[in-house]
Amino acid sequence: MPRQAVFVEGIEGELFERCQSIAELEWMADFCSSISPAFSGHYHIIRMHRFPSSFFIVFVLVCQLAVLSSCKKDSNTPSNVNPDLATVSTDSVKGITFYSALVVSTVLKEGKSAVTGMGVAYGKNPNPTVVADKNVPYASFGVGKFNTYLNSLESGTTYYVRAYATNSAGTTYGNQVSFTSATSSNAVDVDGNVYTTVTIGTQVWMKENLKVSKYRNGDPIPTNLTNSAWNAATTGAYAIYNNDAANNTTYGKLYNWYAVVDSRNLCPVGWHIPSYAEWTILENYLGGSLVAGGKLKSTSSLWTFPNTGATNESSFSGLPSGGRYDNDYLGIGKSGTWWSSTANSSSNSYYKTLDYDNDRLSGQYWTNYTGYSVRCIKD
Repeated sequence: MPRQAVFVEGIEGELFERCQSIAELEWMADFCSSISPAFSGHYHIIRMHRFPSSFFIVFVLVCQLAVLSSCKKDSNTPSNVNPDLATVSTDSVKGITFYSALVVSTVLKEGKSAVTGMGVAYGKNPNPTVVADKNVPYASFGVGKFNTYLNSLESGTTYYVRAYATNSAGTTYGNQVSFTSATSSNAVDVDGNVYTTVTIGTQVWMKENLKVSKYRNGDPIPTNLTNSAWNAATTGAYAIYNNDAANNTTYGKLYNWYAVVDSRNLCPVGWHIPSYAEWTILENYLGGSLVAGGKLKSTSSLWTFPNTGATNESSFSGLPSGGRYDNDYLGIGKSGTWWSSTANSSSNSYYKTLDYDNDRLSGQYWTNYTGYSVRCIKD
């Protein structure tokens, strides 16, 4: 006999949804009808597509055991939920851009005890969890709707998201929702700074210096170090030229080399610090070190006159951001220097620099605690 969809009205409806054929329901009805009247009480009305105007009246108490043992479970019907757990729903994903999205969720019930944690888990694979994938916790707890923002997404990428809620009985997840981030060539760091990009030969570079204040995982990068602390540093740190916020806006931050190679990553997802070899590829594409500098320098008046050879034909838009050295800030307006990820020794590493009075792209190495600009290159 062909299987029929079954709609059940009543509290125990989920039990009857397990029965997918007329024969199974008829058997169940006959079985329950044979029970002593002492078991009479609750009854449920079951309506089927095949007989939209017909009803089966089924007495339910011990019949539940027969239903559970005899009916096949529909693969699309969820398992019974532990009533001690919270109940949560992933409602929708809105405001999708190439780097962020807003997830709307609802805690429907708290379960056995109060909710002590909630948020969303998300990732590139189905059924994300808080343990195996990324998660964004919500700041407060309780029944009701809550919004969470996903940041630092990769553009043009499909993500899977599930709301979760935790109480003393454990963590439960809502339904899964998938979405695809918008496509863009721009890069966005963990602080939300958006960087325009440019393709030069086979490489894609940021057109702006990095401004991020945190590593990719959200850990803050130390700053405001005294000269003695800066010179003694063996871990990541950044500075802003002359501690002037306007310089951060125009030129970005100055990072020591330890921040550049920290395993927590400076660059956004999908980007990395260029190696010295990658800088050399750029240099060669633009005609070699003797002329590449002019093609990389911005024609902005921020450069000290004469800004020799500047054409910016590559659209790299290099600016004279200067650097932080032993006991002072030097070079703003006259030179721009960018770290590579390549070490020369345990105490110094390679960089590339542009100067106002020539059109070369020079390369050398310097002490790792020096503060230079950073450009990221696409993976």
